[in-house]
Amino acid sequence: MLKAILREYLGSEELSSRSISLNFDGAPITIGRSEVCTYQVGSKFGDLSQWVARIQATIVTENGSIKLIDGVKGRPSTNGVYCHTERIDPEILLTPGLQLTLFKAERAKVTLEVVAFIDGDVASDNPHDTFTGGDLLDRLQEKVEAFSGQIFALHQQVELLGGQLAQREAIDSNQERRLVLTEKRLNRVLAIVFGCVAAIVLASGFSGGSAEDKKLWSSTLTSIAIGGAAVYFKSKENQAEKPKS
Repeated sequence: MLKAILREYLGSEELSSRSISLNFDGAPITIGRSEVCTYQVGSKFGDLSQWVARIQATIVTENGSIKLIDGVKGRPSTNGVYCHTERIDPEILLTPGLQLTLFKAERAKVTLEVVAFIDGDVASDNPHDTFTGGDLLDRLQEKVEAFSGQIFALHQQVELLGGQLAQREAIDSNQERRLVLTEKRLNRVLAIVFGCVAAIVLASGFSGGSAEDKKLWSSTLTSIAIGGAAVYFKSKENQAEKPKS
């Protein structure tokens, strides 16, 4: 929601000052001399009031933004609406800090100043229907405190996730140690198997037979021993390549 101040002047004297709440989903707001307007202006200008258009300006909501139209859409006012010294043609987007002259003739003037974006509950905190810089600072402080609470909650969630991750890493480390132990047991079993095979071959080869048979058995035993050594050293190499946890 936007907050704006509608003021009427006659010379240097401020005749009236009204606060306007502009909702992004609100109905159109009309400002002008007619009594049917949402905000009637010019009634205190005396003879100069006749120069104020029946509908001097219209505030509408369009595509999530708030705009001010000179007069009514398709029918601009005679005097025009000015932003500084430039006449708007035919509309202007309302943003905080914008100052518009809705009407000016001789000493009479009507202005609209957009003060700030505010939340809907600010008006209830302001019984005099005004919105000052102090109100804005208070509102910002409330927002900062709310964000601080959210940051603290997020920090607790991060710590919880960090603890869960550490537990998962510990589980992975335990699984790796079990795998290493299993590999060691497997190596021992293989060594026993190769030893048994070697003993059988040795006993069979030297218990009898010709010199040619003994030569064949010796060659077979050597091949088995070389194969066993290759498996053993390959296992050691794989263990050395694993990163230490």
